[in-house]
Amino acid sequence: MTQARKGFGYGDQKLIDVIAHDGLTDAFNKISMGLCAEKTANDLKITREAQDEYCKNSYKRHLEAAKKGFLADEIVGVKLKEKGK
Repeated sequence: MTQARKGFGYGDQKLIDVIAHDGLTDAFNKISMGLCAEKTANDLKITREAQDEYCKNSYKRHLEAAKKGFLADEIVGVKLKEKGK
């Protein structure tokens, strides 16, 4: 059980947002991944339109691969129990 669940004593406490810290922050430079993406796009002169086109094509390729069963071993259904049932 974490200390936060037990209660903190007197004084300041530091809480870390795990999503922001582990998922959305560059581990090497300690800046947001969004800023890394913007810097990379600027450095390599990648336009917003090119990024959008890449995204659309990637999505289309995924749908086609899924329809052909290429991802059958990667995608599985998950059954959730409803509360009270």
